[in-house]
This record gives sequence, C-alpha cells and structure tokens, in this order.
Amino acid sequence: MFGTQKIKQSIAVPRRLTIALLALGFAAALLFLALSGAGTISPKPPSDETLTVQYQCQQHNWWAKRTSLRVPPPEQQPQPTPQTLKDALGKSITPIKPAWVRVDVRGTDTHVPPAPVVNASVARAPLGAFVPRDALLQTTGLQCLVLQDHQSLAEQFHGFWDGPMGQSLPPLYLSAISTVFRQHPDSTFLVHSNTLPLDQFDSLRAMGFNIAVVRFDAERALTYGKLPGLRWLREDRVRHAEHRNIRTHTSDLMRTIFMYQCGGIYLDLDSVLLRPLHFLNRAITMEPMRPDHLRVQYIKMSAPTSMLSCNEGVVVRPEPVGQDGSMTLSPYILHGDFALVPGVLAFGPRDNFIYMMMQVFDEAYDPSCFSCVGPMAANKAYMASTPAEKIRLQLYPADVMFGPNWSGVLDKNEEFWVTTTEERARILINDAAARGFTQHLYGSGQGAPKFDRNSYIHRLLLTFQLLPLPDVWSPEQPQQQQPPAVLSSEVVDPNELDS
Repeated sequence: MFGTQKIKQSIAVPRRLTIALLALGFAAALLFLALSGAGTISPKPPSDETLTVQYQCQQHNWWAKRTSLRVPPPEQQPQPTPQTLKDALGKSITPIKPAWVRVDVRGTDTHVPPAPVVNASVARAPLGAFVPRDALLQTTGLQCLVLQDHQSLAEQFHGFWDGPMGQSLPPLYLSAISTVFRQHPDSTFLVHSNTLPLDQFDSLRAMGFNIAVVRFDAERALTYGKLPGLRWLREDRVRHAEHRNIRTHTSDLMRTIFMYQCGGIYLDLDSVLLRPLHFLNRAITMEPMRPDHLRVQYIKMSAPTSMLSCNEGVVVRPEPVGQDGSMTLSPYILHGDFALVPGVLAFGPRDNFIYMMMQVFDEAYDPSCFSCVGPMAANKAYMASTPAEKIRLQLYPADVMFGPNWSGVLDKNEEFWVTTTEERARILINDAAARGFTQHLYGSGQGAPKFDRNSYIHRLLLTFQLLPLPDVWSPEQPQQQQPPAVLSSEVVDPNELDS
C-alpha cells in the first residue's frame, strides 16, 4: 500500500510539472505575440501617417540587418620614454575634465550644467591675421589641432566652402557665422577652403574672435590618416567634376576628415547658433522618415535597410533651458524608419563611427543620387554599430538640430518665412532658443534670401548675430558658373585671392 501510494505520488509530480510547463509556455507565447505586435496588426494601415512606417515594418517583415564595416587598427606608435621624473609625473596625471563638457547620455535623463558665462559683447583685443600652420598642413593636409579628451568639442568649430575662386561669402553667411561667437566667444572656428580670400573674416578677427580661412590638402589628409575615400577623390570626383551634386558630396567627405583627424563640431555655414553646445558628444541628427518625405528623397537607395527602415535608436531631446542656463537631456527609444543626417556633427578625433562613415566612398558611386553619400554613410555606420556603440551616440531630432520648422524638406512651415508681427516673432524665437540648437537657413545666402524681411527667420538672425546684416533683398544677381572644387592648397596662389 505504501509502495502504491509512493508510485502514484511519483507519477503525479511529473504530471503537475508537465501541466505547469505547458501553461508557462502558453503564457510565454502570448507575451511574445504581445511584444512583437504580431497579434495586433490591423488588415489596413493606420490612418495616421506617422504609424504607417511601423505598420510596413510589421506587415512586410522588414527588419533592419546589421552590416559589417571595418574599424581603424589600433595605433601602435611607440610612446616616448620620459627623460625626467617631472616628465614621468606629467604622463601619469589625467587632466581634470570640467563638469560642463562632453556629456554622456546613456538611457537616462541627464542634467547639463550651464556653460561658463562669457560676455561676448565686452570689448576684446583685436586679432591680427591668422598665421598659417604650414608645417601641419604639409604633414597632415589640415591646419586644425587635435582636441584632447578633457576639452569640450565646442572649443573647435569647422566649416567648409568651395565656391568660385576668390569670391567672398554672402553677407547672410557672415551674420550666421557670427552667431557662433555669441554663444562661444572663446572658441576657434576654422573654415576650410581653398577658394575663399584669406582676409574673409577680418571683421570678426578685429572684434577679437578666433576665426580664419585655412587651406587644406584633401589627398594628403587621407593619405596621412590612412583613411578611406582616396579612390573616390582621385577618380570619381574627377570623372564627375561637372555634376551638380559633386560639391555636396565633396563636402560630405571633407567634414568626416575634419572630424576624424581633429575632432570638434561641424556646422553648415548657414546655421544660426541658438545656444551653447559645450555638452555635445558623439552627436548627429536623426530625422524620422515619412512616406511622403524621405522615401522620396532616398528613392535611389537600395532596399529599406539602407534607410534604417524598421530600426530603433535612443533619441535625445533637450528640455527647455532653465533660467540658470542648465537643462535636461531626455532620451527615448524610437522604433521604425529614420535616417541620420550629417548636417551637424560633434565627435572627438579618431572616432570609429566617423571612420565607418567614410567607407561609403570606397563603394560604387552614383553622382545623381544626392543622399547616397552623406546620409547613406551615417546610416550604414549606424547599422554596423553594436548596441553598446549605438547607445553612446547622441541622436538629436532634426527640429532640434536644424530648427523648429524642420518637419521635412517638402513641407517647411510657411509662417516662418513670411513677414510676421514682432510679437509673434518673439514667441517663435523664444520657443526656438528654448528647445533648439541651431536654425538652418537652407542655403538662403545665395542671391536674394528665401525668407521675407521681418519674418521669423529674419528677426531670429537679427537677435543672435554679432555682425550687422545688410539689406540683402536687392534683386538677385545672375550666378556664376562654378568650377570644380579645389581640394589641394598647393594650387592656390594667395596673391590672386584678393582680387
């Protein structure tokens, strides 16, 4: 009897265990369906267009695939042996990093202290002509200094220009550039150009701001850094020198060279800076894709995975700036289609992400595809990054990086471009300064501007500029035919640039 009861118990235990395991498996299956959304897909796409892309991801099973790109080999340069005790102590001391530089946002709300207060309106000692760093140029192909780990990326801004030889920047660009020094009066701004006159920024240097036109040698820079893109520079760029997109694609390559070799913040020259950017660290712009927008702009890209379709990322959105100048960066997870746009870049030197971006220039080149170089490079680098690497990136929405009216190239808010009242403009300007980093002018500096006098854009520029904006609403002059970009400083005669 005792033996029979023991047998029944031994049979009952596995039976109960089996039922429990089946129930657990059923619950897990329900949980999986709930999380994956497989049980919630409606037979028709959602009416809200912002949900359409997510529906397409689920309906067509378009899941992002991770690509494979190279990373630069670790540097194996021999370290110099300290000759004295003082030298040895100096090598062992890690510079103290101020609390207000290079903020890390790793998935939680992050407080950003205000930048050190510097009054840009105080009279500053004028600066003379910039002294070219010829030895650096001959060695590295660039004239920018390499930022150190303890420095803010905002200590060095980069711009690029390759207009007609000897022709100065439009006055609208000068006013936009001057806004950088309202926020960062002690920073260095290097405009890399082999065509601008060397005295282009004498007016700002006379005000005590460290800005200069610097020559560069693109081929030497790529060779010195052992960087991708040399074949594109020597062959594709020359073969398609007359194509309308070649200058933009050249700019896409050059900005990655500046970032990788020296580090800092790259801005398009028609950007109005709305707040200090001392906290940026591995930052790039993210733009959600919509069926009527970037699916049109990126139509020549191959497969949805080339556009970061059905991907996810940690996007950082700044809260409004507090009265003391501090703010909070709030990250959130974005699912669906989005693209990375390299209009604003903030990276330290020798960053693997920038190196992976440059590898797109080693691929087959189609000059007619406008976005298949810069945006494609950023997107592929993101797809090749591990989750641990992705979370270290700061993906800022386009309305933060490019201005509050950026909701897509096909539907800019017309209110921002037409004449408005001073009261309404003040509301828009305050909102932009509280929530955005820059306001892009979208190439409005060529000829007559694309915005009206006393519009929001015009009043915004008047608010933040340090150089007065002249009357730029005169009839548009016929534009000159632009020759191919000059990518080596050795072919430029400085004596001819003042004419």
